[in-house]
Amino acid sequence: MRQLTGKQGKIFRFIALVWSIFMLYSAVYPAHPIPQGAITGGFAMALCFALFPFGKKSPLSGPSPVDWVLMALAVTACGYMAIDYEFYLINPAYSTPPTILLGTILLVLIFEVARRTVGLIIPIMAATFLLYAYLGEYLPGILGHGGFSHTRIIEFLYLGTRGFWGTITLIVSLVIPPFIILGSVLLVTGGARALNDVANLVAGRIMGGAAMVAVVSSALFGTISGSSISNVATTGSFTIPMMKNLGYRKELAGAVEAAASTGGQIMPPVMGAGAFIMSEILGIPYISICLAAAIPAILYFLGVGCGIYFEARRTNLPKLPPELMPKARKVFTLATLTPIVAPVGLLLYLLIAMFTPNYAAFWAILAAIALFFFSAPWDLKARSLTIVNAFITGAHSLLVLFCLVLCIQVVVSLIGLTGVGVKVTSLIIGLSKENLFIALIITCIVSLILGMGLPTTAAYVLGAAVLGGAVVGMGLDTLAAHLFIFYYAIISVITPPVCGAVYVASGIAGSNWWKTAGIAVRLAAPAYLVPFIFVTNPALLGQGSLSYIGLSVITAIIGICSLGAGMIGYFVKPTGILERFLFIGAAVLLIKPGLVTDLLGLSMIFIAWLIQKYINGRVTIPILLPKP
Repeated sequence: MRQLTGKQGKIFRFIALVWSIFMLYSAVYPAHPIPQGAITGGFAMALCFALFPFGKKSPLSGPSPVDWVLMALAVTACGYMAIDYEFYLINPAYSTPPTILLGTILLVLIFEVARRTVGLIIPIMAATFLLYAYLGEYLPGILGHGGFSHTRIIEFLYLGTRGFWGTITLIVSLVIPPFIILGSVLLVTGGARALNDVANLVAGRIMGGAAMVAVVSSALFGTISGSSISNVATTGSFTIPMMKNLGYRKELAGAVEAAASTGGQIMPPVMGAGAFIMSEILGIPYISICLAAAIPAILYFLGVGCGIYFEARRTNLPKLPPELMPKARKVFTLATLTPIVAPVGLLLYLLIAMFTPNYAAFWAILAAIALFFFSAPWDLKARSLTIVNAFITGAHSLLVLFCLVLCIQVVVSLIGLTGVGVKVTSLIIGLSKENLFIALIITCIVSLILGMGLPTTAAYVLGAAVLGGAVVGMGLDTLAAHLFIFYYAIISVITPPVCGAVYVASGIAGSNWWKTAGIAVRLAAPAYLVPFIFVTNPALLGQGSLSYIGLSVITAIIGICSLGAGMIGYFVKPTGILERFLFIGAAVLLIKPGLVTDLLGLSMIFIAWLIQKYINGRVTIPILLPKP
């Protein structure tokens, strides 16, 4: 990414600032989906060509002449639709050679901005679906279709609300920007410091205190971040060095932060971009998504926390030293907590009151800014510059996401145009022989694979478009199915071989990324179980009576802790093979709701505890089996 300076730097910082102001204005006064997406696309693509070079040999001091031409083409193509959209709403199938040319240029530019910001995988995938739309008539069997002309494809993508300017583009141009700006504002107005102090105070006294601080701070920061990788980059910048200074080996320090930060995208109230898209796809209020995701999110962090706790006990990792522990009387003060509690509290209130998410985020931003300006010491110029920088940072964050989503929107639109989603759904149902558990296994594997090669939002959107219909068609609740796909798309960022959160964490820690990934998966092993728990037990999504939900949560917690003990190899003391088998088996039994399976699982945990307490862990499988 170019770091522009001088006059060019000022110009593009000003453009980013204007874009942020437009996004905040849109939160209260949204435009029609076409001009909303087109204006946002014009800003995003212009900034992309300015800030992201074509390749390694491109100039880093500023945009090349080719970049300026591409900027002009992007602004022209997007601006044309922003101005003349009403005509095409009335005449959706009307096109002229110039409009087809503009649409074609925009399609190529969308591929290019995606390549510059997130790499080749997504443009190649989009190009594959584009070829499928052209050549479907030549394919045999279930995957074949009648084929579409270039004019028909461009009309579909460029001139209506089902293509470039579809649902996903609308969400990322209207709903998500205020939340991204809110996160940037909270980081510079005292919110990050407050979260860090609370995390140190709450988790520092537990065994493996520095690692537990990473879990708690990542969970708290995840409520305002909504991004695993930014969570690692932000909280990891202080938790990883702290862990290394306290004697943690560097692979463990990186793994702890990667595993902990991954849950940020499922931690309400500000979940990842995919949650907003999920709300729109399902027609469910965003607050309902948050409420359904709350218990699984807590279970995720509990699972990671259990893994870290047992690892800390196994390797005798210390608590946080007293000199690093903040004083409670300094943490729980009005001045410390107000910068985070007031804006987030207002956000939650407005969401619960059923205001739109973007409107709620807008007022939370204003609250955060007002508190920042009126807190001591009062320095109007310095604080104004701080807020301006936060807005520009928010625009840069949205830039990458929007360029990614434009390309993903092309894929999703072509899936709808060609009908391939329905065909893949039929294929999955056939492979699973209408067995829901097998279909869930297939969905889990595909979601993990998609998430390895794609950003989480892209992985969820494609997974929902291609896989969601299959499991829903076999009787699974729609919300549970989408959360299942979303969850595994998120966990994929710590699942090797392609694991973005691990790459960032290992870079900060200076560790071997492959070893770091292996430890992260082991620490987060209980979390891999959570989606199967909530799809088999809807109570964990908040469905059912309070007593049933409470009982389900208790058994799920016990099962997750049991799996952590089995995977790490420690409970009250190091485990033998038999105890590990009992703990893991108990966890599997506790997945399935029911009195019999719960009692069997609890009995296995009790037997493992008795072995540890009274037989000192000496009973293992090799001792019980006869020697050959």
